[in-house]
Amino acid sequence: MLENNSLLNQRWITEPTKGNYQVRIKKNRIEKSRLFSARYWGGKGKALQAAINWRDQLAVVMDVKANRKECVPINNKSTGVLGITKRHYVDSRQATPNIYLIYSVNWKDHTGKNRKKTFQVGNIEDYQYQIDELAFKTAKAFRKEYEKHWDNNTLEKFDISKYKNWRESL
Repeated sequence: MLENNSLLNQRWITEPTKGNYQVRIKKNRIEKSRLFSARYWGGKGKALQAAINWRDQLAVVMDVKANRKECVPINNKSTGVLGITKRHYVDSRQATPNIYLIYSVNWKDHTGKNRKKTFQVGNIEDYQYQIDELAFKTAKAFRKEYEKHWDNNTLEKFDISKYKNWRESL
């Protein structure tokens, strides 16, 4: 597979056979593609770098950006915000199960793995509007920051630790 496993280098580049990299970009039913052979370019690293350079130049010429489909497009009607869902979680470990209200944000880390960050409002029996409002606001801020890093190809700098103690701003 690709030596550099960042999303930047995976986008539109595949390795159909060992040591060969293929770049494919489509826009408005027009497809441009090219194969970069390690034998021709003098090694896998040079072939990959040539593929990345050609992809970057072609992306500018064709005016293409990352497709939101690659950006975990889960659009649940419960919130109306792309990538954020509002759901109930049933904790059935006790005799009388507790039901919690949760906002979930779907995202991908810099390796391309799907992730989910949850913001728990709390038990629905102890529902508080202020906490619900804060959880949704924090989920939207998390998603907005994620999308900013996605668009700028800086997912490795996306720090989720600042959202760990989100309830403290009450």
